Amino acid sequence: MKEYQQDINLFEHNAFQSYRLRWFERTSAAQYNTGLERAYRREVTLRAKINPLSELATEQTLSYNQQIISSSEQSTNRPQNSKQYKFQSIISFIPFASSISFGASLLIGSISDPIYLLAQNAMTDAILFSSRYSATNQLSLKVEISRNEFIAHTKDNTLLPYGLSDGLQPGVTWQWSLGADQEITRGVLLNVKYEGRSEPQSFSSDRHITHTGRAEIRASF
Repeated sequence: MKEYQQDINLFEHNAFQSYRLRWFERTSAAQYNTGLERAYRREVTLRAKINPLSELATEQTLSYNQQIISSSEQSTNRPQNSKQYKFQSIISFIPFASSISFGASLLIGSISDPIYLLAQNAMTDAILFSSRYSATNQLSLKVEISRNEFIAHTKDNTLLPYGLSDGLQPGVTWQWSLGADQEITRGVLLNVKYEGRSEPQSFSSDRHITHTGRAEIRASF
Protein backbone atom coordinates (compact mmCIF):
# COMPACT_ATOMS: atom_id res chain seq x y z
CA MET A 1 0.00 0.00 0.00
CA LYS A 2 1.22 3.50 -0.87
CA GLU A 3 -0.21 6.57 0.80
CA TYR A 4 0.47 10.26 0.36
CA GLN A 5 -0.98 13.26 2.18
CA GLN A 6 -0.15 16.95 1.96
CA ASP A 7 -1.76 19.70 4.03
CA ILE A 8 -1.53 23.44 3.48
CA ASN A 9 -2.74 25.42 6.50
CA LEU A 10 -3.52 29.11 6.81
CA PHE A 11 -4.00 30.71 10.25
CA GLU A 12 -3.69 27.23 11.74
CA HIS A 13 -3.56 28.38 15.38
CA ASN A 14 -5.98 31.29 15.03
CA ALA A 15 -8.95 30.93 17.40
CA PHE A 16 -11.35 32.83 15.11
CA GLN A 17 -10.55 31.52 11.64
CA SER A 18 -8.42 28.82 10.01
CA TYR A 19 -8.21 27.22 6.57
CA ARG A 20 -6.83 23.91 5.35
CA LEU A 21 -6.28 22.44 1.90
CA ARG A 22 -5.63 18.67 1.94
CA TRP A 23 -4.52 16.35 -0.88
CA PHE A 24 -4.72 12.64 -0.10
CA GLU A 25 -3.91 9.63 -2.31
CA ARG A 26 -3.81 5.90 -1.57
CA THR A 27 -2.94 2.99 -3.84
CA SER A 28 -3.43 -0.55 -2.55
CA ALA A 29 -3.75 -4.16 -3.64
CA ALA A 30 -5.30 -7.14 -1.88
CA GLN A 31 -5.30 -10.83 -2.73
CA TYR A 32 -8.63 -12.63 -2.33
CA ASN A 33 -9.65 -16.17 -3.26
CA THR A 34 -11.48 -14.61 -6.21
CA GLY A 35 -8.36 -12.86 -7.50
CA LEU A 36 -6.18 -9.80 -7.06
CA GLU A 37 -8.03 -6.56 -6.37
CA ARG A 38 -6.45 -3.14 -6.92
CA ALA A 39 -7.78 0.09 -5.47
CA TYR A 40 -6.99 3.76 -5.91
CA ARG A 41 -8.43 6.64 -3.91
CA ARG A 42 -7.87 10.38 -4.23
CA GLU A 43 -9.45 13.01 -2.02
CA VAL A 44 -9.09 16.79 -2.16
CA THR A 45 -10.72 18.85 0.60
CA LEU A 46 -10.90 22.54 1.41
CA ARG A 47 -11.98 23.27 4.98
CA ALA A 48 -12.72 26.64 6.59
CA LYS A 49 -13.34 27.17 10.30
CA ILE A 50 -14.81 30.54 11.22
CA ASN A 51 -15.81 31.42 14.78
CA PRO A 52 -17.38 34.91 14.75
CA LEU A 53 -18.28 34.68 18.46
CA SER A 54 -16.89 32.75 21.39
CA GLU A 55 -20.26 30.96 21.68
CA LEU A 56 -20.65 30.32 17.93
CA ALA A 57 -18.47 28.02 15.78
CA THR A 58 -18.87 27.16 12.07
CA GLU A 59 -17.06 24.77 9.75
CA GLN A 60 -17.46 24.45 5.97
CA THR A 61 -15.90 21.65 3.92
CA LEU A 62 -15.80 21.29 0.13
CA SER A 63 -14.51 17.89 -1.03
CA TYR A 64 -13.78 15.85 -4.16
CA ASN A 65 -13.36 12.09 -3.83
CA GLN A 66 -12.39 9.64 -6.57
CA GLN A 67 -12.32 5.89 -5.98
CA ILE A 68 -11.37 3.16 -8.46
CA ILE A 69 -11.59 -0.55 -7.61
CA SER A 70 -10.71 -3.12 -10.27
CA SER A 71 -10.11 -6.86 -10.43
CA SER A 72 -9.44 -9.32 -13.23
CA GLU A 73 -11.76 -11.83 -11.54
CA GLN A 74 -15.09 -11.64 -9.69
CA SER A 75 -14.17 -9.33 -6.82
CA THR A 76 -15.40 -9.65 -3.24
CA ASN A 77 -15.83 -5.87 -3.34
CA ARG A 78 -17.56 -5.03 -6.60
CA PRO A 79 -15.65 -2.87 -9.10
CA GLN A 80 -16.07 0.86 -8.74
CA ASN A 81 -15.17 3.98 -10.68
CA SER A 82 -16.83 6.79 -8.77
CA LYS A 83 -16.43 10.54 -8.38
CA GLN A 84 -18.08 12.40 -5.51
CA TYR A 85 -18.45 16.14 -4.95
CA LYS A 86 -19.74 17.19 -1.52
CA PHE A 87 -20.27 20.33 0.52
CA GLN A 88 -20.89 20.22 4.26
CA SER A 89 -21.61 23.04 6.67
CA ILE A 90 -21.58 22.56 10.46
CA ILE A 91 -22.63 25.09 13.08
CA SER A 92 -22.56 24.80 16.87
CA PHE A 93 -23.89 27.22 19.45
CA ILE A 94 -22.87 27.00 23.12
CA PRO A 95 -24.39 29.93 25.08
CA PHE A 96 -22.17 31.38 27.78
CA ALA A 97 -22.85 29.96 31.26
CA SER A 98 -25.62 27.73 29.87
CA SER A 99 -26.12 24.00 30.39
CA ILE A 100 -27.69 23.57 26.91
CA SER A 101 -25.85 23.56 23.57
CA PHE A 102 -27.15 23.22 20.01
CA GLY A 103 -25.73 22.00 16.72
CA ALA A 104 -26.78 21.57 13.09
CA SER A 105 -25.21 20.36 9.87
CA LEU A 106 -26.14 20.43 6.19
CA LEU A 107 -24.70 18.18 3.47
CA ILE A 108 -25.28 18.17 -0.29
CA GLY A 109 -23.46 16.03 -2.82
CA SER A 110 -23.29 14.65 -6.35
CA ILE A 111 -22.04 11.14 -7.21
CA SER A 112 -21.22 9.59 -10.58
CA ASP A 113 -20.21 6.04 -11.51
CA PRO A 114 -20.70 4.72 -15.07
CA ILE A 115 -20.65 1.10 -13.83
CA TYR A 116 -23.85 1.35 -11.76
CA LEU A 117 -25.51 4.69 -12.51
CA LEU A 118 -27.21 6.04 -15.60
CA ALA A 119 -26.16 9.31 -17.21
CA GLN A 120 -27.75 11.33 -14.41
CA ASN A 121 -25.59 11.70 -11.32
CA ALA A 122 -26.85 10.43 -8.00
CA MET A 123 -27.72 13.22 -5.58
CA THR A 124 -27.56 13.19 -1.80
CA ASP A 125 -28.54 15.70 0.85
CA ALA A 126 -28.71 15.48 4.62
CA ILE A 127 -29.64 17.72 7.51
CA LEU A 128 -29.02 17.05 11.19
CA PHE A 129 -30.03 18.77 14.42
CA SER A 130 -28.57 17.99 17.83
CA SER A 131 -28.74 19.29 21.37
CA ARG A 132 -26.85 18.48 24.56
CA TYR A 133 -28.00 19.19 28.11
CA SER A 134 -25.63 19.02 31.06
CA ALA A 135 -27.94 18.26 33.97
CA THR A 136 -25.08 18.09 36.48
CA ASN A 137 -21.30 17.89 36.35
CA GLN A 138 -21.67 14.09 36.17
CA LEU A 139 -24.75 13.67 33.93
CA SER A 140 -25.30 14.86 30.35
CA LEU A 141 -28.03 14.08 27.82
CA LYS A 142 -27.84 14.30 24.03
CA VAL A 143 -30.53 14.07 21.36
CA GLU A 144 -30.11 13.97 17.57
CA ILE A 145 -32.44 13.76 14.59
CA SER A 146 -31.43 13.66 10.92
CA ARG A 147 -32.96 13.35 7.47
CA ASN A 148 -30.96 11.82 4.60
CA GLU A 149 -32.15 11.73 1.00
CA PHE A 150 -30.43 9.67 -1.69
CA ILE A 151 -31.62 9.88 -5.30
CA ALA A 152 -30.07 7.42 -7.75
CA HIS A 153 -31.02 6.06 -11.18
CA THR A 154 -29.34 2.66 -11.33
CA LYS A 155 -28.90 0.25 -14.21
CA ASP A 156 -31.35 -2.68 -14.07
CA ASN A 157 -32.14 -2.14 -10.36
CA THR A 158 -28.53 -2.82 -9.40
CA LEU A 159 -27.61 -2.76 -5.72
CA LEU A 160 -25.01 -0.08 -5.10
CA PRO A 161 -21.73 -0.74 -3.26
CA TYR A 162 -21.58 0.62 0.29
CA GLY A 163 -18.76 3.01 -0.60
CA LEU A 164 -20.95 4.60 -3.26
CA SER A 165 -24.14 5.09 -1.23
CA ASP A 166 -22.77 5.23 2.34
CA GLY A 167 -25.21 2.44 3.15
CA LEU A 168 -28.28 4.50 2.17
CA GLN A 169 -31.16 3.14 0.12
CA PRO A 170 -32.63 5.36 -2.62
CA GLY A 171 -35.24 7.55 -0.96
CA VAL A 172 -35.48 9.33 2.40
CA THR A 173 -33.94 7.88 5.55
CA TRP A 174 -34.77 9.21 9.01
CA GLN A 175 -32.50 8.65 12.01
CA TRP A 176 -32.91 9.68 15.65
CA SER A 177 -31.01 8.97 18.84
CA LEU A 178 -31.07 9.71 22.57
CA GLY A 179 -28.05 9.16 24.80
CA ALA A 180 -26.96 9.73 28.38
CA ASP A 181 -23.48 9.83 29.95
CA GLN A 182 -23.23 9.38 33.71
CA GLU A 183 -19.96 9.53 35.64
CA ILE A 184 -20.55 6.96 38.36
CA THR A 185 -17.30 7.69 40.13
CA ARG A 186 -13.93 9.07 39.16
CA GLY A 187 -12.68 7.17 36.11
CA VAL A 188 -15.90 5.13 35.69
CA LEU A 189 -18.38 6.27 32.99
CA LEU A 190 -21.79 4.77 32.18
CA ASN A 191 -23.12 5.33 28.64
CA VAL A 192 -26.68 4.49 27.58
CA LYS A 193 -27.90 5.11 24.03
CA TYR A 194 -31.01 4.46 21.95
CA GLU A 195 -31.01 4.75 18.15
CA GLY A 196 -33.87 4.55 15.68
CA ARG A 197 -33.85 4.37 11.89
CA SER A 198 -36.59 4.43 9.25
CA GLU A 199 -35.49 3.70 5.69
CA PRO A 200 -37.01 2.52 2.40
CA GLN A 201 -36.60 -1.11 1.42
CA SER A 202 -34.82 -2.09 -1.77
CA PHE A 203 -37.14 -2.22 -4.81
CA SER A 204 -40.21 -1.78 -2.58
CA SER A 205 -42.50 1.02 -1.40
CA ASP A 206 -42.42 -0.32 2.18
CA ARG A 207 -40.22 1.12 4.92
CA HIS A 208 -38.01 -0.73 7.35
CA ILE A 209 -37.80 0.56 10.93
CA THR A 210 -35.12 -0.56 13.37
CA HIS A 211 -34.61 0.22 17.05
CA THR A 212 -31.25 -0.30 18.75
CA GLY A 213 -30.27 0.13 22.37
CA ARG A 214 -26.94 -0.34 24.07
CA ALA A 215 -25.28 0.35 27.39
CA GLU A 216 -21.63 0.23 28.36
CA ILE A 217 -19.40 1.01 31.31
CA ARG A 218 -15.89 2.35 30.76
CA ALA A 219 -13.27 2.45 33.43
CA SER A 220 -9.90 4.18 33.18
CA PHE A 221 -7.12 3.89 35.72
